[in-house]
Amino acid sequence: MPLQVSTLLTVLSKAIYRRALRALSPSPSSELWRSAGLCRLAGRRHGLNRRQQRICRRQRHLMPHVHVAALHSVDTCQHVFQWHRWNCSSVQFAPRFGRDLMAGTRERAVVRALSSAALVRSVARACSAGTVSGCGCGPLPPITVLPPAPVGAATDPSSDSGSDPDAEDGPFKWGGCSDHVPFGLRTAQRFTRGVRQKKAEPQLPADLLSVRVDRHNDRAGRKAVHQSLERRCRCHGVSGSCSARTCWRALPPLHEVALRLKVRYGRAAQVTLRSRRGRRRLVTVHAARGRLKMTDLAYSDQSPDYCHRDQRFGSLGTADRLCNATYGSAGDCRVLCCGRPYRTTAVLHVERCQCRFVWCCRAECNTCRSWRDQSRCT
Repeated sequence: MPLQVSTLLTVLSKAIYRRALRALSPSPSSELWRSAGLCRLAGRRHGLNRRQQRICRRQRHLMPHVHVAALHSVDTCQHVFQWHRWNCSSVQFAPRFGRDLMAGTRERAVVRALSSAALVRSVARACSAGTVSGCGCGPLPPITVLPPAPVGAATDPSSDSGSDPDAEDGPFKWGGCSDHVPFGLRTAQRFTRGVRQKKAEPQLPADLLSVRVDRHNDRAGRKAVHQSLERRCRCHGVSGSCSARTCWRALPPLHEVALRLKVRYGRAAQVTLRSRRGRRRLVTVHAARGRLKMTDLAYSDQSPDYCHRDQRFGSLGTADRLCNATYGSAGDCRVLCCGRPYRTTAVLHVERCQCRFVWCCRAECNTCRSWRDQSRCT
């Protein structure tokens, strides 16, 4: 039996690019998911397994946020990898994915992790915004009121103990409405996990390895967004003196989480299955790599260099890709073009400039034209 791909991006990006669900807009409107028939349609045409269809039917109010998470994960992936040989552009060919996303590559690993992180963030923020029933504001640390930090005391911005670089401005208390990350984590875990019990796991080693690697990367994505939770504060006081502050916990933009995952993508560990004490576990192929950490991205299949177009390996190549002629810059033509020549042409750039306010109430701008160099791989 072929391995069923249950990653959020694989499932939802199919829906995004198929005619049946083109009416869905990026805005989270629960009206679009009133009919349970849409869940069946998503299962029949877009790959939702039975468990995911059941979640869809029982919690249709969550599906708009699942959809938004898929949109954000596609856009964010393409943005953070725009200057890499593999630029995440293959997601636009859904449902006809290439080997880069169907095999156990590091590209599949980062896509799964990012899509899981996007789902956690989308649902957690929807809870705090009050647009999801069954959840509300996220939990806060048990300490509610904290004194100002002593002068010269060491602080740790990532700690929830109350230490803060700005603590000398006055005490703060936990309040406001935090993003409900625990609810987002539970939702993402239920939705992206296609196999619930070990007895239902595939018996073929290759299929079992794929399932275990996918689960690990899903978990790494959820952990990445959980670790990104940060403290935000609002000042209170006379004339903006900030004599007191109220703080809550919030998630950063998905782009920041994606940048963390991109670093882990470059350091991803190749893994295999080995039996230890009667249980098969993921272990790194290269002993020098050390033990596989929960935050690591894992892959089982080597990726091509993506220099040349080869549909067998899911490589679109870098021919005609925009690159940067500046040495050592992001998208350096010498790297992106894989040593091949690149051509530079002058392109006319038109933009509004020298804008000024005219009473009342409009802005008048001039039109500026300039020639700029644009380089492309050959």
